[in-house]
Amino acid sequence: MNLPPLTLPKVPIPFDIPQMLHPMVVHFAIALPIVVLLLEIINLFVKKRAIGVMSFFLLLLGSATLGVAYLTGNVDATIANTAELIKEHQTLGAYLVVLSAVVFGLKLISVILRAGVIKALYMMLLILLSAGVCKAGFDGIKLVYDNGINVKKVNTLQTSLTNKDAQIKKLNDAYHLISKDKEELKAKVQELNTTNTQIKKELSKLKEKDAETNQANLNQPKESEAVVVSDTNSTVDESNTTSVLKDINQTNITQEENITRI
Repeated sequence: MNLPPLTLPKVPIPFDIPQMLHPMVVHFAIALPIVVLLLEIINLFVKKRAIGVMSFFLLLLGSATLGVAYLTGNVDATIANTAELIKEHQTLGAYLVVLSAVVFGLKLISVILRAGVIKALYMMLLILLSAGVCKAGFDGIKLVYDNGINVKKVNTLQTSLTNKDAQIKKLNDAYHLISKDKEELKAKVQELNTTNTQIKKELSKLKEKDAETNQANLNQPKESEAVVVSDTNSTVDESNTTSVLKDINQTNITQEENITRI
């Protein structure tokens, strides 16, 4: 049963309503309208004024009890861990409070005017009120026994589960933060590796250049020595040539002298 949302205006109370009074009050709120309905049905046949008066005061007490049950139910709803399950129950309770006030008003009017139409309307709404409180009571039983609303052990487990969920969420947030930091560190390490590789290449080039420079410095004295040696060899060769030429000339001169003598 999906009823439109209905919230009753808050009534200022000069004291705080204790928790866990709803289970005690709600039994009267369920029983009294049903008792009034039974009395009214009996009075249709018996027609005793005393029964009518009794049903009037019981209906007044039942309407007040429904109001108290609504207030205590709202207090207990604040300590329940599953508030979503209680919304429909609270809405039905608000409608029942309004309906009980209307039924009591019709009862008062029927007592004053004694009109048959008002009496018939009163009986129909009283039947609807009795059915409504039975439905609310059945829903309340399901909330307690099936869903564990305001059952201490269930609440303890629910609180523990809520705390675990909060811890899991906290750990997940920490994990995502660590993962983000890990990715940033990976990027920095990769950047450092790239820089290190470039430095190694530049260092290797510098070493090769130093090696070439050292090799050039080692080769330079040998070339000068070779030049000196070649110059010396040339001098020796020239002196030898000169000596040979002198010997040839001397031989020619000797031959000419011999020919002249002959």
